[in-house]
Amino acid sequence: MSMRKQIPLLRGLAILAVVLYHCAAVGHTAMFFWAHRFRQVESPNFDQFGSLPYYVLLATQRLAWFAVPAFLFIAGFSMAYATSGKRIGASLPIIRARIGLLIWPYLIWSLAIFLRNGILLGTIDSPGGYVQRLVFGRAEPLYYFIPLLIQFYLMSPFITRWAKTKPALLLAVAAAIQLGMNILLYLPWEPLGKFGYAGYSWGFWHWAFFFPLGSVCFVHYRRAKALLARFRWVLLAAAGVTLVVSTWEVVALFSTNPSFDWAHHTIRIPSVLYALTFILAFLAFDNVRVPFASGLGWLGTRSYAVYLLHFPAVQAMAKCVYRFAPQLLGNQGLYQPLLFIAGLGFPLLLMTVVARSPLRKYHQYLFGTRASAAASRRPALARDKEGLRGETSQPEARPLGVAATRD
Repeated sequence: MSMRKQIPLLRGLAILAVVLYHCAAVGHTAMFFWAHRFRQVESPNFDQFGSLPYYVLLATQRLAWFAVPAFLFIAGFSMAYATSGKRIGASLPIIRARIGLLIWPYLIWSLAIFLRNGILLGTIDSPGGYVQRLVFGRAEPLYYFIPLLIQFYLMSPFITRWAKTKPALLLAVAAAIQLGMNILLYLPWEPLGKFGYAGYSWGFWHWAFFFPLGSVCFVHYRRAKALLARFRWVLLAAAGVTLVVSTWEVVALFSTNPSFDWAHHTIRIPSVLYALTFILAFLAFDNVRVPFASGLGWLGTRSYAVYLLHFPAVQAMAKCVYRFAPQLLGNQGLYQPLLFIAGLGFPLLLMTVVARSPLRKYHQYLFGTRASAAASRRPALARDKEGLRGETSQPEARPLGVAATRD
C-alpha cells in the first residue's frame, strides 16, 4: 500500500478519534462536575482525579489528539494536488467548490443548534452575536474547525507555490508561527497570555504547521516517502514518547492550576509533537495491513457529517443519562459506550435515512456529500482506487478528507 492510499485510512481513523475525544471529555464532565448525581457530594468534586477511570479517559483524549492536525494535513495534501500546476486564478473555482461543500452544512446545522438552544435552554443572542458566532465557529465548541479550514483553503494557492519553490522555508515559518503561539500559552504574564489566546482554535496561526506539511508531502512526494521510510521507527518511538509526555503534562498542570479546561484542552507543544509524529509514522508504515481498512475508508467519506453532528448527539445522550439514569454517570465502562454509539451512530443513521428518502436531493447541503455516496455500501478504498486516474474541479465531496490522487 502506498503512502497516498494510507490517507483515506488516516481520515477514517481521525474521525473516530474526534468522537472518542469528545466522549472522554463528557466522561470527565460526569466524573467531576456531575458527581452529585451519583454520589453524596457537592459538585464540582475532584476526588477521582488520579483514579484509574480518570487516567483511562485522559489517555483516550491524548491518543485522539492527532485528529484535527490529521484533517489539516490531509486537506493540505489534497489542495496541493488540486491546485498544483495552476495559476492562482485557475485555482479559484476549485477553492470555491471546496468552500461551498463546507459552508452549507455548516450554516444549516449551526442555525439548527441556535434554534435548539433557544427553545430548550432559552439562550437568545443578538443578531450581531449570531453572526459573530457563525464567523468564528462558535455555534458548538468544535465548529471552529470550519472557519479554520476555510482560511487554509483561501491560502492554498500560495502555500502550494511556496511548497514547490521553498519547502524548507515554508515549513520553518509555519513551525515558528505555531510554536510561537503555543509557547505564549505557557507564559504567566497576563498580557502575553491574552495575546496567545487571540483567535484561539479558529485562528490559522494556532494550527499553522500541518496544512503546509501536507502540501509539501504531496509536492515532494517521492522524497517525503523515502524520508518517512528511512525514519519510520524513529517516528514511531517519538510518537510514543511525546504521547507519554503530553499526558504527564496535563496531570502536572492540573495539579498546580485549578482551571480544568486550561490544563486539559489547551493546545500544548508535546501534543503538537505527538500529532506530528503520529501522522508521519502512520504514513511511513504503508506496508502494514491496517485492520478494518475498508470500514475506515467508508467512514472517512462520511467524516464531515460525523464531525458536525456527533457532539450534539453525545450531549443529548449525556443529558438523558443525567436525568433518567444518573448512576451510569459513575460507571465509565457503561457510560462511554453509550456516548460513542450515540456520537457515531446518529450521524451515520441520519445520513442513511436522508439518502433513501425524498430528502435525498438536499443531501449535499445537509452533509457535504452526495446521496449516492452516502447510500453506497461499496468499500471506499475500491472507489478511491478508481479515482486515482485524476480529479476534476468538482470532486466527490470530502471536505474533511482528501480527493483521489495519482501514484
